[in-house]
Amino acid sequence: MAKLLVFSEDDPAGRNIASHLLEEIDFVGAGDGAGTSLAEGGSLVGRAPPYSDLRLVAVRGSLTALTLPVLAGRGGGQAPRQDQERDHDLGHDQDRGQAPVPKDDPGWEWVLCLSRHRSESGKRCLTAHSPGNLRNEALLGGNPGQVGISNPCLQSDLIRELRRSKDLLGLDTDVSFEATHHGPTALAPPVTFVEIGSDEGAWNDNALGEAVARAVASAISKPVRGGGSLGLGGGHYPEKFTSLVLSQQDSALGHIIPKYAMAPGRGSDYSILRQCARKTFGGCSSIVVDWKGTPSAFKEYARTLAEDLDIDLIRI
Repeated sequence: MAKLLVFSEDDPAGRNIASHLLEEIDFVGAGDGAGTSLAEGGSLVGRAPPYSDLRLVAVRGSLTALTLPVLAGRGGGQAPRQDQERDHDLGHDQDRGQAPVPKDDPGWEWVLCLSRHRSESGKRCLTAHSPGNLRNEALLGGNPGQVGISNPCLQSDLIRELRRSKDLLGLDTDVSFEATHHGPTALAPPVTFVEIGSDEGAWNDNALGEAVARAVASAISKPVRGGGSLGLGGGHYPEKFTSLVLSQQDSALGHIIPKYAMAPGRGSDYSILRQCARKTFGGCSSIVVDWKGTPSAFKEYARTLAEDLDIDLIRI
């Protein structure tokens, strides 16, 4: 199956990252006589390994509402709905409209969204996270109380490569995981966001775009691997989890449930933990808990889930 890199033409950070990716990866146009431009609906494919199964696609609208139409009739049957989950062994602006991928969808092994991040602080940062609505609300795409399928190894490789590239370029910017948030939540393949934050100046900064492009090119060149941990506790930018994957090269984190999503009455409970574990590409191998940053009730949920799934519970 192919791997999809997607960005929105309406997003300056996405355009910035994509333009630098054209310098990092040798792409050719998809289709007869296609050039190497990325106008709306444009599509490029990697010329040679390890990128020959890679496609870079430009869409319009918000990636938090991304849809993946498929060709009907492939394989002699009706095409599957992309809002039905496939078995994988188990702050954005709310732009108007959805962002459909062109209909020559070959079936995606994973999706990586190149995007902007907005925060009130305006602090420059490079981040990666999984999509999902941990509470019974959907403020930025997706369905309430539903998470997408996380891709722990890709997400964690991105954090390590973001740190490496920003250091090589001498950039004064933070690198961090973000907690699971926003849509899309119902796509069949695993979905990851890599982002530039947090204001117009950063989104258009060529050095930041180059740093992310370098990180993406390096991270996606690695063999596809599955499996990883569910993170529990801490803030939206979970320092302990970021430090963990930076210090342990074999560690991988997928969904991260922050403390603010665990407040009483907010809709997060044992079921959302179980859903996050189930929706881990390659399977959830452990639950890593920021012990001081997790309410007592959720520590018990974590213990119960670890026992139910016969996986490790790790305190940090």
